[in-house]
Amino acid sequence: VKFGMKLAKAFEDQLTTTTLCFVADASSGKASSMLESLVKESKTGVAVLSEPFWMVQLAGLLEASVLASSKIQKLLFALCRLDAWSLREEVSQGDAKTVMITLPGQATVATLLPLVQAVFPEDRHLFAYDGCVASVQRGIYGKRLFRRGQVQNQLASIINGLCQDPVRYATPLPSDSPLTKDVSLLSLAAALAKVPMRQAEVVEAWMSSVDAYFKLKQQETKNGYLPFCFKLGFLTNPVGNFEQGTDSYWSLTALLQFITGCRSRALPEGVVDSAKEWLKDYNQAYAEEQRKIDKTVVLSETDRKLIENCCFQHKLILIGNKTLQDTVLPKEHWTLKQASRAGCSCCGPDPYEQMEEEEAEERQKDGASSGGLDMSAPGAFAMAFKTENNQSSAMGTSQDSRGPSSGNGYVDGKMGFAFDPSRFS
Repeated sequence: VKFGMKLAKAFEDQLTTTTLCFVADASSGKASSMLESLVKESKTGVAVLSEPFWMVQLAGLLEASVLASSKIQKLLFALCRLDAWSLREEVSQGDAKTVMITLPGQATVATLLPLVQAVFPEDRHLFAYDGCVASVQRGIYGKRLFRRGQVQNQLASIINGLCQDPVRYATPLPSDSPLTKDVSLLSLAAALAKVPMRQAEVVEAWMSSVDAYFKLKQQETKNGYLPFCFKLGFLTNPVGNFEQGTDSYWSLTALLQFITGCRSRALPEGVVDSAKEWLKDYNQAYAEEQRKIDKTVVLSETDRKLIENCCFQHKLILIGNKTLQDTVLPKEHWTLKQASRAGCSCCGPDPYEQMEEEEAEERQKDGASSGGLDMSAPGAFAMAFKTENNQSSAMGTSQDSRGPSSGNGYVDGKMGFAFDPSRFS
């Protein structure tokens, strides 16, 4: 601990040009692992630090109240900067100057996410998720594969394996304030009790991760928390197969722009093309893996309903294949925060419905601004001019186009003319 404090002091006195991009997961590890491979295979120049095991240790220390939160924050700062410094050669080869750090599994997100946001509020934050049912299937399948794995004979493999089970898939770390004791989720414990234990532990881990995302957005008032909220299905079930101008293309470019920090400038040449080709191959392997998961981990309709009932207890989590609040939608001009819309967990807005409504609103505004006329048509301006004149006269706001329309001697320029247009004809 003393060494960590001195290391933090040393890094505080050093300036850095490297930006950190933290990835929090709520997909039983699938989204974060896909992003790690994506930034490597598309040659973005982003260095990757995959699920550092020391983060699990810090999370355990924080939950056990062994060290003060202020000391753990300094340790987190020091170790993140140290790991980023160790990748300096990889960072210097690219233009992004970014190190992407994936948090070690969805089970630690509830503990680590507030900590990371407090220490690195100015760096980039990405929250990647998939549906709860799909995450439960993937989590159970991954645990079975881990248990059937070979005994590792190398220290690095053993340490990496420790991050796979139970951290990535199982229940959140032991805590004095688990999700089931949340005042707003008092009915969650009863809902989880109806779910088989193997499924319930992954459901709780997934929900704790998503709950941390919502709480941080609502309660972080000092620095704010506005991450890039990424839905895995936008790239694994692509609409348009990443062709130029399609939804999948805009989802991919938005994601790469955020990670590399290239939103205000063009992405490096060849990055998008490389990412598109890699994702096409990846999705073929993903589909084959999903078929194996569906055969190995069979969830009945009753199981799915019980899982969705657990999610339904959290009023901000939309059940089924809906999107979380502020998910970045597939648009050319994307935004990190979407307009708030009314809706409950069973009938929340679909992203494409939102996009259609927004486009309709824009068309309506355009029509209103031109008086419902196509201003590109010949003579349309004169027609709009005449219509406005007739409407203002009919409303009685201007008794005479040559005289004032109010008792104070001034003309209301919005409703009448300040001169006689007939004199200039």
